[in-house]
Amino acid sequence: MNLYQQEDIDYALDVLAHPELELTEAFRTWLQDETHRRLYLDLKAAHDGLALQEQAMPDVHEEWARFLKRSDILPLPARISITNNHTTVWNRRKFQVAAAAILLILATSVGFWLYEPQKQAAPVALMKRNPQPQEVVLSNDQGGNIILSEQTDRDSLASLGATLTGDQQLAYGPTSGQETTVSTQTLQTPRGKDFKIVLSDGTEVWLNAESTLTYPSRFHEAQRIVELDGEAYFKVAKDSARPFIVRSGKLETQVLGTSFNFRNYIHSTPHVTLVEGRVLVTGHDTSVTLHPNEDAQIGDDGTIRVTQVDPRSYTAWVDGYFYFDNASLEEIMRELGRWYNLNILFENPEAMKYHFNFWASRKNGIHNVIELLNDLGKVKASLDNNALIIS
Repeated sequence: MNLYQQEDIDYALDVLAHPELELTEAFRTWLQDETHRRLYLDLKAAHDGLALQEQAMPDVHEEWARFLKRSDILPLPARISITNNHTTVWNRRKFQVAAAAILLILATSVGFWLYEPQKQAAPVALMKRNPQPQEVVLSNDQGGNIILSEQTDRDSLASLGATLTGDQQLAYGPTSGQETTVSTQTLQTPRGKDFKIVLSDGTEVWLNAESTLTYPSRFHEAQRIVELDGEAYFKVAKDSARPFIVRSGKLETQVLGTSFNFRNYIHSTPHVTLVEGRVLVTGHDTSVTLHPNEDAQIGDDGTIRVTQVDPRSYTAWVDGYFYFDNASLEEIMRELGRWYNLNILFENPEAMKYHFNFWASRKNGIHNVIELLNDLGKVKASLDNNALIIS
């Protein structure tokens, strides 16, 4: 089925070939369409996965022929007329970018490239499966807990000043519900689920899996303060009189109105990644101001290292993707274990240090990842009940 229009594919490839077009108003307007955004993210992830490694291009004719044989089940059709020596629709640059996308999708929408040799050592258990029921839970400072699902009693939420849309979004407002006093509430996501919340000031928050957000039902103070454990993407409503502050452990990020990703899971390095606007990041006694496309990595000693990044590698999860750029296998497996709720066991701990580019739809099952890992011939992955074993 033809999901994407040819003119949209052409336009997306033009932007990839000329990154300066991303700054134009025309591109921002085009990207507001959900289909356009997913198309561009697919092509961008695929292109970066191959181009960043400067690897030689595969046999495009052979891979395109394979793609055509499977086009009835793949979501990215495209029309390219191929001869022995040239393409008649796109120039060479466009064709290489398109081929990168096609090759990635042929690989079951997951890409890995290995950098380091394998060594053998003693087994290491990286993660442990959580056997508890995996539910999104809303709690308040009075000790009440509400499981958020399509069966949730809407009246119980109204008493807290909230409304539930389907089972994927919780919203607050200055006039919503029956609540007359401000209460502190906590939203918790389990492994394998993310959730969106709209706070009373209009700030939108996408909470990633295994994360906790604590916030007031309504903001009445001079500052809008929330606390985060895990990962969330914030699109902060502008309010020059009341700064928005995110606290997480010893870290604090202060903004007036902006979009950024805040990541602070246990066993991982904290990151604050700015998409637009400006934020002030404070860790221990050090503070830095971030500008768009900058990432602040906070060390154990409180030092903050700022680097230029493609923010999509930190925010792709909001659109339903895993996207890692030169990430260690340990980091990748933690994310997979968190999303699929699995025990992770490395029979060869040295493999934890291997680095890959990795892209996948989070809707894909773990078996797709296992299949591709085994196809590499560099590591062997197997699923034993609820344990993913890497050897």
